[in-house]
Amino acid sequence: MQHRCINEWRLYLQHRCINRLDHMTTPPDILMLPGSRGDVLNAVFCNELSDMEAIHAQHVNICILEREIGHLRNEVLALMSAGVNLKTNGTVNEILTQIGSKGGFKARYPLVYNDIKQLLRGFETVSKALFFRFSLSTVKSDMCRKFHTDINDLRLLSTYAGAATIWLPDDAVNRTTLLNIGADHSTAVHPKLEQHAKTGDVLLLKGAIYPKDGTKALIHRSPSIEESGEYRLLLRIDTNEFLTFS
Repeated sequence: MQHRCINEWRLYLQHRCINRLDHMTTPPDILMLPGSRGDVLNAVFCNELSDMEAIHAQHVNICILEREIGHLRNEVLALMSAGVNLKTNGTVNEILTQIGSKGGFKARYPLVYNDIKQLLRGFETVSKALFFRFSLSTVKSDMCRKFHTDINDLRLLSTYAGAATIWLPDDAVNRTTLLNIGADHSTAVHPKLEQHAKTGDVLLLKGAIYPKDGTKALIHRSPSIEESGEYRLLLRIDTNEFLTFS
């Protein structure tokens, strides 16, 4: 990929990932995030789930699929009203069977169920994992509000309601300071460079035990519910095994 000429890379990105290539001086597998302050080298915007294969590039630690989920609104509100809290693990088929039968989930929330099914299948393909940990929960209190990295290989997140994940460009944080004196220290993180995902976006995050040398886990945090007073409906899917790549 790195050896393609710029013109070939433009054609590839036109059909795959959305990025600015003007004044591009970094290798083609390091993409720039539109609308940010300066170049964000660790992020890739994608048009479809299969584009998230870009997460395996060395310098990429977050892939973002922007999308609208207005058609899910009624079911999402019903799920939040019911205080949904589904947690399970297994293969994709096992997870779908378990959540589909839980309280008639598949019949009562068919649009959300089909959306989850699509995301599970897409994550299975991109991660090449066989087993996963699944959570769909109504979040009513602060969780992981300090900047941190996840102790896993890969994680898929989508916030169906409420504020979504906040993450950092690699050049917006002093990792040494972050690890030594704490994730909320002002000298470790530059708040003005925080990137806010949108409700409905699908995020694929690289964790601290991703098994390729030279990669960095994404630094991110959850939005504060205590400050906003806004509950969240959060989908989280983790690989439930140590990934290996040839």
